[in-house]
Amino acid sequence: MEERSNLDPVEESYRQAKKNTRSSLLFFVLIVVGVFIYSLFNGGGSIISQCDDNVIGVASTTKEDNTSVFIEYGDIESAELRTSFEFGTQLSGSEEENVHVGVYQNGEFSKYTAMCYAKVPECIVIRYKEGVLVFNCNTSKLTTQQYETLTSHLEGQK
Repeated sequence: MEERSNLDPVEESYRQAKKNTRSSLLFFVLIVVGVFIYSLFNGGGSIISQCDDNVIGVASTTKEDNTSVFIEYGDIESAELRTSFEFGTQLSGSEEENVHVGVYQNGEFSKYTAMCYAKVPECIVIRYKEGVLVFNCNTSKLTTQQYETLTSHLEGQK
């Protein structure tokens, strides 16, 4: 026999939202720990991005800085895949031989956050309520796959 909840729909919705928040928090912690461990063994900078049901998380670790950005899909105004990108001037952060990480300024976005591998020309540009994030993965193929995953999550939010 199926057990039915004695909770009203509002309270049930609240409990589900609380459960989703805990899952997202765990997801964020795992990403940051993963980036840290990866950078310990690989030297230089590294960038990891991951989509879950509610957010996209992008984290980077360099010798000088650890940065992470988590954006709820509902806050994303647009996302696009670019085959090239002009970074402009770095205002803060770390620029190592393999990564561009930090706050940059260019003519298109003014100030924005970048987490990009230097040798990968493709990047994902996300405009969201708090600004602009530009990032990529360590290969062109993975960057394209991450963009496709992101857009499928965004379409699911509509």
